[in-house]
Amino acid sequence: MRTSLTRTVIALAASSAVMGLGAAPASAENWRGSDPAGDVMTYTSSPEPPPCGTFTEGADPANHTADLVSLAVRHRRDTVELSAGFRDFTGGGQQSLEFDVKTDKHEFSISLDRRRTGAAARISVLRPGEPSAPDECGYYTVMSLVDPCRGLEADLSPSLDVVSVVLPRGCLGDPRWIRVGVQTGRSAGEAWSTDIWAEPGVDTAVYTGPYGPRVRRG
Repeated sequence: MRTSLTRTVIALAASSAVMGLGAAPASAENWRGSDPAGDVMTYTSSPEPPPCGTFTEGADPANHTADLVSLAVRHRRDTVELSAGFRDFTGGGQQSLEFDVKTDKHEFSISLDRRRTGAAARISVLRPGEPSAPDECGYYTVMSLVDPCRGLEADLSPSLDVVSVVLPRGCLGDPRWIRVGVQTGRSAGEAWSTDIWAEPGVDTAVYTGPYGPRVRRG
């Protein structure tokens, strides 16, 4: 199980997340990959028994609001555009999404977080550090620096079932190529539902990624 989306601790810079089609080959600047529908996992927790409590996970194929079905990347001369497609993006509650971006220079996480229904989404470009050693319950902490990014924009479109981000290439260090992954999470009462984009057969129990192919600047 991957835990970075729900257990990331963010530190500001000043202080010390269709089967069989798979991923299409990347063109000079564009790439799009599909993700199987119905592969959402839902997690619930209980404080009993101490000290670690009980953590329960299960498949949730009927969950459509947290179900990723596509990931698209457009690497332009001046900007990078990232889009995540959902089976159905309607519904309320807390919504979180992270685009993991690996470049020829660095790794980044572009994080969107909507705390409640109707609230504006907060968006940040983060530079994740290494995860801490797991504690006695298997939990770990990730410290991330917030990289300022002027021109960063996000669009949450329930009518199109798409979440899109556009940012200047300079916010990613003007990379020659990028590889992108995405994961999403959504709360429903005491449960937390999540989906991670991956090509068929690829393990999603990783700290960052999995990633699509390299997409070079167009």
